Amino acid sequence: MECPVDKPHFNNDTKDCQKCLDKEFFDYDLRKCTVCGSGLEVDVNTRKCAKRIVGVYQTSLNTHNLLFEGKPKAQFQEEYDNNKKTYPSIQDCPTDKPYFDGFECIACPSSNPLFSL
Repeated sequence: MECPVDKPHFNNDTKDCQKCLDKEFFDYDLRKCTVCGSGLEVDVNTRKCAKRIVGVYQTSLNTHNLLFEGKPKAQFQEEYDNNKKTYPSIQDCPTDKPYFDGFECIACPSSNPLFSL
């Protein structure tokens, strides 16, 4: 079933289209709107609740296919350098999953190979 734009999600339990409330997200495994537990937020790449990771990984600014969204690279370089100072053990993501999305290191699909910082 194709759902309209104002109710974009098909709920498998109720067999109708719905829109999630403000603090909800649509769980594609459960096929219904749900809320993340305490300390968790939605990882938009996996569409799952996850805990944001700070100070463990970051995207290397030498990685290919980065989008700076009109901001100067120096702005991102300063943030990158500050992370190195604040978190001495922080690592760049590995080359097979070079981009850090705030939750984990990921690879972009070949259909959309650009990563926005």
